[in-house]
Amino acid sequence: MFVEFLGKILYAFFMIITGRQKIYWAIIWGQILQVGLNAVPIVMLLNFLVGIVLTHQGINTLEDYGQLDKIPYVIAPVYVRYVGSLISSLLVAGRSGSAFTSEIGSMILNQEIDAIEVIGIDPINMLVIPRILVTALMLPILVVLAIIAGLLGSMFFASYLIDYSPITFLLTIQELIKLQTVWLTILKSSIFGLIIGTIGCYRGFCVTSNSQVLGSMTTQSVVDCIFWTIVFDGAISTYYSFLGL
Repeated sequence: MFVEFLGKILYAFFMIITGRQKIYWAIIWGQILQVGLNAVPIVMLLNFLVGIVLTHQGINTLEDYGQLDKIPYVIAPVYVRYVGSLISSLLVAGRSGSAFTSEIGSMILNQEIDAIEVIGIDPINMLVIPRILVTALMLPILVVLAIIAGLLGSMFFASYLIDYSPITFLLTIQELIKLQTVWLTILKSSIFGLIIGTIGCYRGFCVTSNSQVLGSMTTQSVVDCIFWTIVFDGAISTYYSFLGL
């Protein structure tokens, strides 16, 4: 079933690329607002707080060894490589992945999908492709904002708790973080977006009978999105380490 769904997605992409089907820009703009812009406040706030928590734990550990001046070396690489992208992806998985499932599932229960097919429109092209594309596009942007918020939270808390100079903190981060690392994180986040968008839409099309199934599929969508995001995060991170990146 899932393999067949992937085949339909690839076919829809092929039809769009060859100009045989149109792109539904109105739906894309709506999804950009829902998946991207509306998620900015919660993503930045959550990562700001996580940056504070990680800094607090790092300070407690480094204080025992008399290495408080190394706090940027502990927080910045981990946040840029792993924490920022993972937290943002999990948030989008729970927020947008479930929304995709419930929206498409509700349309199936209300026979709106059947109506779309009757008038000759491919529901995969109209409903699935915009959601996948937007999630793959917006998640990297959210991750960049998340990293900025997390590092700012770390910087402000370190400045408040141990009087660490914000300028020194920023200069240290600039030395530690390479542009290549940021691009690799953006690429990884885009892959997470493809996974979340695909699973969220797939679970929506699994709704076949009643609202109870809709609730079950929505829950399953969140679980699947989170599970496969973590699995691919581990696999991609291991691959990056293997390549020495």
